[in-house]
Amino acid sequence: MRPALLLFVALLRGLPLGAQTGSTPDSVDRNLARLDSLYAGLPGWMGRLYDPRSGGFYANRGMRERATQYGPDIQSSAMVLTILTDGGLNPESVPGPQRQRFVRFFQQRQDPRTGFFSDPDYPQTRASTRVLGRLLGFSQTALSRFGAKPLYPLPGRQPNPEGLAHYRSAEALRQWLEALPWSKSVWSALDAVAAQKEILKTLPPASRDGFVRQMYDYALARQDNDGLWGRGQPVLVRLSGTVKFSWFCRDFGLPLPHPDRIYRQVMAWYESEPSTRADFQQDACFPGNAIRLLGELRVYLPQPFPEEDLRRVVGETYRMVRAFAAPDGGFARVVGRAFIRPDDLPSLGEFTEPMGDVNGTAQLVLARHWCYQLTGRPQPPLPRLGDFLNAVERSQPPTR
Repeated sequence: MRPALLLFVALLRGLPLGAQTGSTPDSVDRNLARLDSLYAGLPGWMGRLYDPRSGGFYANRGMRERATQYGPDIQSSAMVLTILTDGGLNPESVPGPQRQRFVRFFQQRQDPRTGFFSDPDYPQTRASTRVLGRLLGFSQTALSRFGAKPLYPLPGRQPNPEGLAHYRSAEALRQWLEALPWSKSVWSALDAVAAQKEILKTLPPASRDGFVRQMYDYALARQDNDGLWGRGQPVLVRLSGTVKFSWFCRDFGLPLPHPDRIYRQVMAWYESEPSTRADFQQDACFPGNAIRLLGELRVYLPQPFPEEDLRRVVGETYRMVRAFAAPDGGFARVVGRAFIRPDDLPSLGEFTEPMGDVNGTAQLVLARHWCYQLTGRPQPPLPRLGDFLNAVERSQPPTR
């Protein structure tokens, strides 16, 4: 290892100079090739989740074919279209009538009174500020990918805003923040904070800026000395909470404190060889969030990261992603299990066989993206993109 990189590694991890760090035997390029091979069936699998009646996508195959009382959902539909366009699908290559069906799916789900988006099959989404914030962001992103916009004013621009009670005053926001489950799951708490980004962006700057600062300061007061949040909680929960807060910081141009300490914690997890244990298998978000956190740290720390670290990260990511690969061509959210969880709601049921899940798949597609970004390699398009449109064109409405 070059002397400058050895010094960088030592400073980041608090190692004495001359201490040896581990390495994995496989090269970055070999593991990237292995990783890519896991995604070959992905476009066709996503196309088979399409519902031509609504223009949206189901969260998994079981919901389309068996649990037919459930419909497609905003989160799954937006994730499918984002995965494909990020993976190399040119929206202009989608026939015009099909593009319009995609667009109408989201536009028809906007409430003209509130500006929020929700699914008619899942009215419980309207009771959660976290879910409403997520669906607002998903819908805007999907519409913009296909050159469209919401039909009605967004929440903070409504003449009589609804669903924004926690932004009536600084005291109301303080109470909302204190009610979050900080001691139970800092991941859930900071996910709720991050989900407010899109709602806050719709508020007038005069009020928005004060609320952003209040949320930022409140979260910073809870940061632990090691750079993460949620001391005493599982490390994967802590890393996931930290990456959520990093997105909040990035979107509002605020610094993420102690990036060097956070880097040490992330690399300590990778060095523990997480692919050899079972805890990461409980949620595809865990390997996805860890590498996405490294991606957020790039703006704070010298680049590129040390070669040994990158080799380890890519190798461990490949081995973890492989564990989530499902027989139908997608990736599970939980290894070996499949749930009914549209719009990231609490589980509404479980299937008896493993199958791919759009949310789990989205996390692991992002893991692939960051493997290429962090190592400075050009990312190839997803394999067999044409299988997506072929499956969509052959799709028949499910029997409901």
